[in-house]
Formats: sequence, C-alpha cells, structure tokens
Amino acid sequence: MKKLNFLVFFLICSSFVVYGQDQIDLSNYNESQKEIIEQLQQNIKKIGNKTTEYKDANALIEETNKLCSENIIVEVDSERMQKIQKYRMLTYLEKLKLLKYENTEVIGVSFDNKDMLTSVKLYQH
Repeated sequence: MKKLNFLVFFLICSSFVVYGQDQIDLSNYNESQKEIIEQLQQNIKKIGNKTTEYKDANALIEETNKLCSENIIVEVDSERMQKIQKYRMLTYLEKLKLLKYENTEVIGVSFDNKDMLTSVKLYQH
C-alpha cells in the first residue's frame, strides 16, 4: 500500500512539473522584451492554426523573422519526442506551417543587447 501511495504521489508531482513547463515567467524581462515574447507567441499560434491560410502564415513567418537575430536556434520539446529537437527559426516556422501544431507554447527565450531574439525554447502538446 505504501508503494502504491508513493507511486500516486510521484505521478501527481510529475504532472505538475510537465504542466508548469509550458509557462514563461515574464517578470524577468523588460517591457520591450515582453512585447516581443507576446508577439512571438501569437504568431506561433496563428502559424500553427489549421485555419490559417498559407499566404497569411507566410506573412506571419516574415514578421516573426524580423524579431530574431540572424542565427537564432529554436529548441522544441514535445510529449511525443524522446529528445529536444533543434532548428533554425525559419526552418521551424515552415515546418509548423505544414504540420499545424496548435498547442505550442514559448517556455524560454534569450535576447541580445538590441532586444533581438537569439534563442527560443518551445513546448508542443
């Protein structure tokens, strides 16, 4: 019985860790960076939306690229993947446009000194 209680407790705690993974703490960023993060999140949701037309998705991809430094890397974690996948931003956005993941959350970002995104961490579920 003790083993079963421990197992239930462990599973509940694990679910909180996974659920908490799709949240980004905006308090660590200045106002300009917060706006960029929110714009990035909105663009990713729209690009991944099944009803978004390709021409609209292409415009959003172009807009998103303007927020990023030239060599930005996107790290993508998912319930379905065994390990984190890494992509260049443009490659990832083109893939997102084709595969249509509707539940993609920004869970981490890095900026350079000009408030350009240098890395992005995403969680797909």
